[in-house]
Amino acid sequence: MHCLLIILIAVTVINYLDAAISSATTAISKGTHARQHSDDLGTSKDHHVSSIFSTVNEKGEKVLTYYGLMLAGAIARSVSATAVHPLNVIKTLLQTKGGVVPELKWSILSRGAGSQLIMSIPHGAVSFGVTEVR
Repeated sequence: MHCLLIILIAVTVINYLDAAISSATTAISKGTHARQHSDDLGTSKDHHVSSIFSTVNEKGEKVLTYYGLMLAGAIARSVSATAVHPLNVIKTLLQTKGGVVPELKWSILSRGAGSQLIMSIPHGAVSFGVTEVR
């Protein structure tokens, strides 16, 4: 359940990033069109500019592209894996120490979290990108 929530948050972040990229691209293109066609100034409608992360389908809905799906998967996997990493460390300590919990410090719980984060990014990108291809 928490993975679906993280994926939803990742997709929302991607949509905000994509909206910022699209508005900047639209502003730049309007500026060049305004210079080229000064008689059309103010009559153009705002259109969604497709980016590497999303595009508009035939129904006019904004959908994620393959790269957008990969980014969503990478964000979701890295956040969820890093968030539960201390729990995995506790589980491993319980298994290796015979059920006796040693003194838990943050330095012990966070040991290996950086490599977990780095290795989960490509795993999440590939697995989510492959499973969600339309």
